Amino acid sequence: QCAQPIVGEYVTFENKSFHKDCLKRWKRERAPRCIECNQPALDHVTVGGKVYHRKCFVCHECKEHISGDFYSKKDGYFHESCWIEKHAKRCAQCAQPIV
Repeated sequence: QCAQPIVGEYVTFENKSFHKDCLKRWKRERAPRCIECNQPALDHVTVGGKVYHRKCFVCHECKEHISGDFYSKKDGYFHESCWIEKHAKRCAQCAQPIV
């Protein structure tokens, strides 16, 4: 805490008063940590009980950001198209994915 008196503008959060900059610091200090980068994750998603920054939650196959529906396997999370390409069963005759 900065221990400086609040004079003028302030913000209230969870029934506590803060300087604007102090609130930002307070939130960062208490934010959960991203499992990938270990940085405070104010804007995050929780998947499988683990916290990720939205930008750190990526497809295991193509490494692109995942938003929306995804598939989960032991080795990671996948976009639908990447999961089909890597993990879907294939027809014995034509080798097309069975989804």
